[in-house]
Amino acid sequence: MKRKLKATQIGQVGVFLVMADLIRHGFEVAVPVNDMGFDLLVSEGSDYWRLQVKSHNNPKQNLVRTRRSLIRGKQRSYDKQVIDAFAFICLRTGDVQVASVGALKGKTGISITSEILEPTEALRNIDPH
Repeated sequence: MKRKLKATQIGQVGVFLVMADLIRHGFEVAVPVNDMGFDLLVSEGSDYWRLQVKSHNNPKQNLVRTRRSLIRGKQRSYDKQVIDAFAFICLRTGDVQVASVGALKGKTGISITSEILEPTEALRNIDPH
């Protein structure tokens, strides 16, 4: 019998799958030791991006929450001060898409079929930190 994953497990699996996808596309990836408000530090040459990973386990789930994050026990909005981009991954399909934090400004969620989402390599087009 297949065991259902908890929300934290879905998030952890998503972070590792996004890491693998980024490395496959030639990026270097680091995981912060402390809670810095982002999941991954991604670099290429002298450019780097602070990436927040959003995972979901259902390809039919059309909306992924992007507005609020529980950071150090406090609800906060994601903004350019904390992260540069989002990576969205569906665990069942392995599809990874990215969007800049600015592209999602004012949105509380995003449709995973949205035209503003792009493949992983498009991270290079997002202004680095």
